[in-house]
Parts: sequence; structure tokens; C-alpha cells
Amino acid sequence: MMDAEPGGPPSADQPSRGARLGRYALGRSLGRGGMGEVFRARAFGAAGVVKELCVKRIRPERLARAGALEQFVAEARLWMRLHHGNIVPVFDFGRAGAEYYLAMEWVDGADVRALVADARESGEPLPASTAAHVAGEVARALAYAHSVRDERGHGVVHRDVKPANVLVSRSGDVRLTDFGVAAAAPDAVARGGTPAYMAPEQLRGEATDARADLYALGIVLHELLAGARPVGGALALPSTTPRDIAELVTALLREDADARPDSAAAVARTLEAAVGRARAQGDEPSPRDELGRRAARIADQQRDGGTEPSGELSADASFVDTSPDALPSLTHSTVTGAPPVFVERRAPAAPPRAARSATRLAATVVLATASVATVALAAYGALREP
Repeated sequence: MMDAEPGGPPSADQPSRGARLGRYALGRSLGRGGMGEVFRARAFGAAGVVKELCVKRIRPERLARAGALEQFVAEARLWMRLHHGNIVPVFDFGRAGAEYYLAMEWVDGADVRALVADARESGEPLPASTAAHVAGEVARALAYAHSVRDERGHGVVHRDVKPANVLVSRSGDVRLTDFGVAAAAPDAVARGGTPAYMAPEQLRGEATDARADLYALGIVLHELLAGARPVGGALALPSTTPRDIAELVTALLREDADARPDSAAAVARTLEAAVGRARAQGDEPSPRDELGRRAARIADQQRDGGTEPSGELSADASFVDTSPDALPSLTHSTVTGAPPVFVERRAPAAPPRAARSATRLAATVVLATASVATVALAAYGALREP
């Protein structure tokens, strides 16, 4: 699990741009958290072949924390055993001096958190079939992970399913990432995660199983459909949401784990059928094409704005203390089984003309400043090139 921290100047332990970690040349930092840090990176092969990827390293100052290295090694060992088209693959785990790292695929696109924000800000909500398709692809990834067995016969539980950990490529592929707090034991107590997406039993610090992942998937699906998480335990889905999809969201968010769907595989089948019905009843675009178009637009905006997709990092991520003393301070809302409330979705009102003029003026100033900064950064980078 990686808990995002606010940006700031590099610390003494942070590799500089262009530094090497093992056989990887590090690019810009994509973010750092309580346990590690993720970088854009490149691996160079024969005949000038270059592979773009991400490298996650454990922060050196965290090695002194009891169990930190063991947790990072366990993450690498578990993640490298997973081979599925809807899971971001890990290629390598290694050590360079006193630093440990793992290398994973770079997904060129956007995470679902960015897709939801873009849909909300642009007034262009995701079609219900596209939202259901994303959730269905994640359900397939979870069904596979839950079926993978360790030497004791235990399946893998992700325990941190959230929008920031679901990546969408420019071609519309959906990938689940970040198995940092996953465990391969049915009676394991989660020691990390994101409270807003935790199942009630996980938030209480109890043993969790695959049904905790299904609860989190229900919140993600609600967010894809409505642009926000459920508030106060009440679902508020758009009036255009097909009834079968709304009923699935309600079932996934049952407080009692026994009342949720039996498996991620069953959820995937239900969503696949719902996507087919939704597209047959309306003139909705292909989910893959729609996702690819939006992910490409967001990725281009982030690139032009000097930022890059954060991949597995999330601003709302946190390391949760599930000790008995901490539990009373945690709050959680659950769905009680009441039918969802359907709301009419409307595009945001256009700003007044004066506000638009001020915005254009501010944008012009920002672009001019950015141009100067870009020239300066380019010159600085040229001086640092070997």
C-alpha cells in the first residue's frame, strides 16, 4: 500500500532524475507514500531497444520500520505470481545496494479516479454500459486473483480496490494494480487500505475475504455511474441507470458479507449481461472505444500540463491503524438494503461571461509563464545529460 504525500522538494534519500536503480534509468517521480515511491523508468536493451515502465522502490528510511522489508518482499512475491490480462504485470524484483525495487508495466492512459473527475467536470457522464464494463473487467481480475492459491491453498484478496488502482489505457484496456496490502489467507486482518472503500468488516479490523473486494467494487461502480461515492449509506444513481445495474450495486454494498454476491466471477457475468442489454436498448458507444477516447484525452492533458498519470498512487490513500484503540475513531456508512435513489443528471451551468473572460486571461498568463518555464527546464535538462 502506498499513501500519497503532498509534493515538495526532493528529500536526501530521493534519487535525482536520470539516476539508475539496478538496470533501470529513473525518470520523474510519480509520487511517494508511507512505504515506497514510484518512478517512470526505462530499461535499455540491445540495438537501442527501450522499454518504458514504472519502478516502485521501498524508501530507504522505511527499512528501519519493523516488518517493512518483509511486507515489500511479500508484495513482490505475490504480485509476480499473478498473470492475467486485467492485472498490471510485474516484470522484475531486485536489489541495488541497500535499495529494493520492483518493476511493473507502464499503462499509458488514466486511472478511473481521473476518468470520474473528467466526466464530472466536463458534464459528459460515462454511459452506464461503459461504467458497467469497467467494473466487469475489474471483477474478472478479482475472480482470477481470488482463484490463485498459495502452498496452503489460500486465495488472494486485494483489499485496496479503488478508482486510483484501476488503470485504463489509450486502447481502452482496464487493469487492476497495487497488491501492496493483498494477502493470501482467509483469516488475514488487513493492516492497510483506503477507509472510504473498505468493507464494514475490514474497517472494523476483522478478518476479511474475497467479499471485501466485492464491497469495494460496489463503491467504485457507484462512483463510475454517479460521479461520487454513496453518501450516508444512501445510493444516488442517475435516473438513466438500468435497473439491473442498480440492483447489483445495492447487492454489492450489503453490510452483511453473506448477503453479497457469491463470487467475483458471478459479478463479472452479471455485468457482462447488463452491458449487452444496455447497449441493445440504446445507442451507446463501444465501452472500449469510449474508455480509450477519454483516457487518451486525459493523458494528453496531463502531459501538456506537465503532469503524468499517478498510476497506483491516490490522494485519498492512507495507512490505517486497525488496532482496537484506533477503531472507535473510524466511521463508516453502509447500505441497509433500501432501494437506490435515482437523481436526474444535468450538465453544469456555464459560467457568466465575465468569469469566462477572467478565466481566459488567467489561462493566457499561465501559458506564457509555462512557456518560459519549459525553456528553462529544457536548458537545465540539457546541462544534466551525460
